[in-house]
Amino acid sequence: MAYHLPILTLGTILKKEAVENSGVTEKFWLCIQPRCDSVMINENRSFLFLSMKKIDDGTKFDLVVEDDDEFVKLMIDYTTYKTGLYEFQLNDPNNHVIRAKEENNHFVFNTADKEKICFKWVSELKSEYAQRIVNKFSAHISRVGLDEFEWLRRSAK
Repeated sequence: MAYHLPILTLGTILKKEAVENSGVTEKFWLCIQPRCDSVMINENRSFLFLSMKKIDDGTKFDLVVEDDDEFVKLMIDYTTYKTGLYEFQLNDPNNHVIRAKEENNHFVFNTADKEKICFKWVSELKSEYAQRIVNKFSAHISRVGLDEFEWLRRSAK
């Protein structure tokens, strides 16, 4: 069976599996690394991720992905202090990208740090949709915090 092994780039959705008896629950991550920083890699590289939480109730959500034959609703968390930065190992120096490996009928990415965290590949977003999310995140982190008069703020356009 011929198939394409996913690479880690803008729009890649990964799932950090729950660890038994550790209190660590499953968590979803959206890669927001620019595409130009996801290629021509010659050594291990850190990738930036936005955290996403699974939505079970009637709360609003941003994405729906298929995970283990089940549809999962996800909400993106745009707060900077909940982003993740993980270093991944360059496992194929000839291709100059971080490429998934196949393990137990899943595509996985392993970090290069001491903890050796294993992330399961879940999905890929279309490039325009991923870029829209990055633009929204960029607007969020570039907002200006001001201490202004409330009456003046409410009177402005």
